[in-house]
Amino acid sequence: LLENIAVSPAVQGQGVGRALLELAERCAAKQGFGSIHLYTQDIMTENQVLYAKAGYVEYARRTEDGLNRVYMRKRL
Repeated sequence: LLENIAVSPAVQGQGVGRALLELAERCAAKQGFGSIHLYTQDIMTENQVLYAKAGYVEYARRTEDGLNRVYMRKRL
C-alpha cells in the first residue's frame, strides 16, 4: 500500500511525484510484491490522472471515514 505521496508546491510539475511513485514501485517489486495499491479522494482528479498515466487502474470506490475514496492498483 502506497499510503501517502506529497510534493512541495515549489516543485510540482517537475516529475517529483512520478519519481516517488516509481521508487515505491521498485521497492515493492524488489520485496517480491506483485502489485501496489493506493487510494485517493474522488475530488482529487489530478491525482487520478497522474496515477492512470503511471499505469494504475481503478478497482473500487468506497466511502470511509466520511471520505469518498477511489482505490487503484498497478501490477508490477
